[in-house]
Amino acid sequence: MEFIKRNWWLVLLFAVSFGFMAYSSVIDTNTQSILKKKFQATPTEIKTAMLQAVDKCLDVDRLLEEMMAEIGADRAYVFQFHNGTRLVSGKHFYYYSNTHEVVAPGISSEIGNLQMLPMSILVPSWLPKLIRGKGFVTETINETHEYSKKILEDQGIKSLAIVPLMDKTDTYPVGFMGVDFTQSQIKENTLKILYQYTDPIREMLWK
Repeated sequence: MEFIKRNWWLVLLFAVSFGFMAYSSVIDTNTQSILKKKFQATPTEIKTAMLQAVDKCLDVDRLLEEMMAEIGADRAYVFQFHNGTRLVSGKHFYYYSNTHEVVAPGISSEIGNLQMLPMSILVPSWLPKLIRGKGFVTETINETHEYSKKILEDQGIKSLAIVPLMDKTDTYPVGFMGVDFTQSQIKENTLKILYQYTDPIREMLWK
């Protein structure tokens, strides 16, 4: 049940793909041929792709859980930039969405509230740092803009640390990874540990 809550988008994709397979099994051959050309994939290929996506998602979540425990944080996550319909690998992006999240016992899950967010509501001081490939620590959310502070407060965040996830050429950020502290205090070595997990998680996301 926890996996379904955290990865509702994968469940939706499964429902669509299996619905397509069920439908394609009862329609005539000519129609199946048309649909296959349109979607450029067979039902079996769609199913395989979905299963691979689930495996990848679980692998990323396991790494996030390991990282969260090592840091002693309360929430760990990945956000990816996109243009509204697909993820991007360059500098032009319009939205960002929380694609992976793990939380400690008793900590609220926020992934369902953090989808299709316009870049305009990203904390103003974050984007320039991310574009330069720099991670950062916010020891108290009082350091942030008033509007941004309210968004972070609504998630119960007291302090946080974030590092960029760069594209395969290390040229532009295609997202970011971070940890929140809602109950405990941020640790001195948090950013160092975050960087240690950046490459393994990047490799899983891009494979």
